[in-house]
Amino acid sequence: MFKQKESYKHKLAKSLLAQWLREQDEQNDNCKVAQFQWRSNYGVHEELMFRSTSDPFYFENKDESGYPLFVPDITVFHKGSPKYLFEIYHKHKVPQHKIERIKKFFNAYHVELYEISANEILRHDSESVPTKLKCKQLL
Repeated sequence: MFKQKESYKHKLAKSLLAQWLREQDEQNDNCKVAQFQWRSNYGVHEELMFRSTSDPFYFENKDESGYPLFVPDITVFHKGSPKYLFEIYHKHKVPQHKIERIKKFFNAYHVELYEISANEILRHDSESVPTKLKCKQLL
């Protein structure tokens, strides 16, 4: 069973990044936050659970009966499919086994996984969307 263990700094950074992404997704058709661009349609989700029965291409037809595989901090959809997965870290980076599960699940489907420091997000003014975020692309 998934148990949420996150520091205050991690939670604050995750909420701020989700806010920036969600505001763009709700107000625009063509969205952009920092270097990330997508077309709005299925939204921006925090802690969205991917299961063994989830479809990596057309996630809107999700089945909640499968066992949990992984839970990204933030998932951004583009045309019905996950496009960006964001993992925010404060002290501990994304474990390799989580990266491998995500890679195996999406296999040939295009998805980008990014690891971003909570400090990097929090150094920006919460009122303005940053034009660039320092991050590491894992997939």
